[in-house]
Amino acid sequence: MKINIDEIKIIDRKRNAGDITQLSASINEIGLLQPITVTSDFRLIAGLHRLTACKYLGWKEIEVNIVDYDSEILSELAEIDENLIRNELTQFDKSIQTSRRKEIYEILHPETKHGKQENRGNRHTVTNVESRQVGDSLINKTESFVEQTAKATNESTRNIERNSKRGKVLKPLQQLITGSRFEDNGKELDELVKIADDKKGHGIKVAEEILNIALQNKKYKISDAYKHYNKNKEQEKINAIREFNKSIETKPLKIVKGEWFDLGKHKIYCGSNTDDNFIKNLPNCSFAFADPPYNANVDEWDTGFLWNQDYLQDFAKVVAVTPGGWQANKLYQDSKMNYIWELACWIKNGMTHGKCGYSNWIKIAIFAHDTNKPKISQDFKEITIKTSETTETAHKGRKPYPLMEWLIDLFTDVEDTVLDPFLGSGTTLLQCEKMGRICYGAEMNIQYCIDIVERFNNLKKQINE
Repeated sequence: MKINIDEIKIIDRKRNAGDITQLSASINEIGLLQPITVTSDFRLIAGLHRLTACKYLGWKEIEVNIVDYDSEILSELAEIDENLIRNELTQFDKSIQTSRRKEIYEILHPETKHGKQENRGNRHTVTNVESRQVGDSLINKTESFVEQTAKATNESTRNIERNSKRGKVLKPLQQLITGSRFEDNGKELDELVKIADDKKGHGIKVAEEILNIALQNKKYKISDAYKHYNKNKEQEKINAIREFNKSIETKPLKIVKGEWFDLGKHKIYCGSNTDDNFIKNLPNCSFAFADPPYNANVDEWDTGFLWNQDYLQDFAKVVAVTPGGWQANKLYQDSKMNYIWELACWIKNGMTHGKCGYSNWIKIAIFAHDTNKPKISQDFKEITIKTSETTETAHKGRKPYPLMEWLIDLFTDVEDTVLDPFLGSGTTLLQCEKMGRICYGAEMNIQYCIDIVERFNNLKKQINE
C-alpha cells in the first residue's frame, strides 16, 4: 500500500542515510522495487536510504509494507544500538548485545536469515548503466544483519561477525564470565568459543567445566584449564579401571564344574567343550581358535583325544585349528569342516623340536564356509617369544602371544567375539583383552580356570601401572 511520505516517523535519528545520489538516480529510472517497512503507526523499521532518496526526488507517497511488532522490541533494538556505540562496554558485553541485536534483526527481517536472502534484482531489465550497478545492492536486497549493524555502530563487519558468534555461543555462561578476568579479554573468549562450539568443539557443558577450572586457578588461561580438564578426565578413566579391577579381585569368584562364570567382559565355561551347556550358549562370532591335545603325552590331558568340535563352524565365520604336525592328517580325516588353507608360524628363538623332524613351527589349518572365505594376504608369520612368556604359566600347551595377536588381528575387528574351546592357559582370552575383543571359552580343569583368573588380574594390573 502507499502512504503519505511525510507521515513516516524515523526512530533512529542517529543514523545518516549517507550519499543517495546513485540510489536516487536508480529509483528515478526504474522505480522503487522493494517497499520500505513500517509499523502500523508508520514508524520506520527498514529502508532509511530508500525513504531519503524518494524524499530527495520529491515523492509525496511511497509504497510500504506494514508489520505489527511489539514496540518493546523496537525499543530494545534502539537501546542495544546506543549501548554498542558506548566505549565502556566490555568485549563480552558487546558480544552479548550484538548477538541479541541479530536475534531482533532477524525477527524484523526474516528474509536475512542465513540461506533465505533472495536475489531479486533480475526481476526487471535495467537499461541505464548506473542503474545496473546499484540496482541489486541498494534497492532489491535488504541489508544483511552484519552490513546494517556495521553502519549503525561504526564497527567493522569482521568484528560484528565475531561478536555475534561469541555472544550466541557463550550466552549460557554469562553469569560466570561477567565480572571475571575474562570478560574483557577477546583472545580468551575466543578460546572458550572453540571449546563450547557443538560442531567443532566439546559443547557448552565441557566449556563450563573448563571455565570453572580457570576461575579457580587465578594464573590459568583457558588453554591451561583445558589441559587440566583433559588430565582430570584421563585420571578419572584410570581410576574407573582400577575400581573395576579391584572389584574383580575382591569379589569372591565361584567356579563350579559344568557352569559358566564371567571374567570381565569375557565368559568361561568350566567343563568339557562338548557339553550341551557350553555349546547351546555360544554366540555367533567372527573367529574360533582351537588348540586341541596332540596325544603326545606331555601331560595327563594330552592323551586319548578324538576330534569332535565341528560345531565350531556353525558359530564362527572362520575356524583355525593347530593340530600339531603329527596329528594334522588325522584331523583332516576326522573333521567334516570346510578346509580352505593352511598358515604357518615360525618361532625364531624357539627351543622345541617337532616329532615330524622340524623345529619351532606351528601349523594352522583354516576352515570356513565357501560364503565366508577370508582374504588372507600373508600365510606365513615369523615371531619371537619373550622369556616372561615361558615363566608366566607352567601349562605345557600354551601358545605364544604373537601368534594369537596375528590370528585375532587377521580375522576379527575390535569388539568382535572369539571362541576358544580349549582355553588351557588362557592366552587367547588374555590377548582378546589386550586387543578389545570378547572371548567365550571352555576349560575342563578347575585349577587351570583359577590360573586363568590370576593371569587376567595380573594383566589388568600391568595395564594400569
